[in-house]
Amino acid sequence: MNTIILSEIEKTKKTFPLVLKEIRKHAMGIANTHQSVFTFHQSYKKLLNKLCEITEKGITIIDSSICLFGWETTYLDDYALQNLSIRISLPEPKVIENITEEELYEICEIVKQENYRVRAKFNIDLFGLNIEHRFSEHFNDYFEKLLEINLQHLLDCDDVEGVEECVL
Repeated sequence: MNTIILSEIEKTKKTFPLVLKEIRKHAMGIANTHQSVFTFHQSYKKLLNKLCEITEKGITIIDSSICLFGWETTYLDDYALQNLSIRISLPEPKVIENITEEELYEICEIVKQENYRVRAKFNIDLFGLNIEHRFSEHFNDYFEKLLEINLQHLLDCDDVEGVEECVL
């Protein structure tokens, strides 16, 4: 696996518990108080800033992740808060300039066969099974987007031969 991707996965594993802690804290604050709209907005703004600091993502990316999730903190159980936290913690897929054809095929296999689930079933430890196993669908989404972005970049540059065999 490409070292840039591996470092992004390691970063995700480190930021996830921090993101989850902040989201839980915010959710508990809302559940335990009757906040005005202004107070809620201020609290939400603080949460966004803290999550930006933890993940090094832009505020609009985090805000859209939360909005897409349909976040109503008083109604989400802890499992839902964990799913939201992993979505926020995962990196934004980006073009990796030095990615090899072999690495692209490896990502393609992960996407095609949902290898996180396969590896988890056979207890094969690729990245430290726990977090990837619990949130395999989110990791698979990340890899699918990563593959799409990098294939498009390489095809635009006419840098790759034979990669078109990798059909999603």
